[in-house]
Amino acid sequence: MNKIQVYHSSDTNILVWDMLVSVLVLTLALSQFTALHTAFCLLIAIGITVVIVAVWHTRVGFWLVSAVFSAFWGGLAYGITALFTEDAIWQWMVFGLAVLVALGSHLLARRYTQNIEEV
Repeated sequence: MNKIQVYHSSDTNILVWDMLVSVLVLTLALSQFTALHTAFCLLIAIGITVVIVAVWHTRVGFWLVSAVFSAFWGGLAYGITALFTEDAIWQWMVFGLAVLVALGSHLLARRYTQNIEEV
C-alpha cells in the first residue's frame, strides 16, 4: 500500500504568509475596484491564490512568484525602515536583506515541498 510521507518544516511557512497576503490584497483590490460583493471578491481571490500556488510548483513559475513575493516583503521592510530613519542607504540595505532572506526562505520551502515522497 502506498502512503504519502510529508516532511513538515517551519521553512514552508513563507508559502502560508504569501498565500495570506495574496488573498488579502486581491480581496481588497477586487472589492475596491469592482462592484462585486466582498464575499465574491474573497472567493475569486482564493481561486487566484490557488492558481498562484500551482504556478509556484513549476520551474519558471517558482522563480517568478518567489521574485514578486520577495520584492513585496522587501518593500514592506523598506517602508517600515522609512518610518524610523530618513537615511536612504539604510532603507535600501534593509530592502536588499529582506529580499535575500525571503528568496532563501522560498528556496528552502521549495526544497521541502519537493521532498514529499511516496513510501
